[in-house]
Amino acid sequence: FDPQAAEEATKPQNLEKELIDKDPSQDLMVFPNPNQGSFRIYAKGMTKGNTELIVYDLSGKELDRRTVSGTSQVEMNLEHLDPGMYLLKMEGPRGNSVRRFQITK
Repeated sequence: FDPQAAEEATKPQNLEKELIDKDPSQDLMVFPNPNQGSFRIYAKGMTKGNTELIVYDLSGKELDRRTVSGTSQVEMNLEHLDPGMYLLKMEGPRGNSVRRFQITK
């Protein structure tokens, strides 16, 4: 584990780069988007092994993390977060993907 590499990976400009370099095999989707803090995540990549779902604000601060396995969809409730743009990062055996989503109130 390289802590410096992990810190670099969570910087907003690097997370945004992952949006551009997204692996199409992941098919990561947030629905609905925008939402009011309650939404579903759909991804083929979550069905194999453990997958980490991490939510960041645009400054790169980690706000939520959960591990899922054996499913292609997950319900998230982040209604406690303020309205704004957020990043959802999926780290799994098939690679990493990042999606932007918006919470409105």
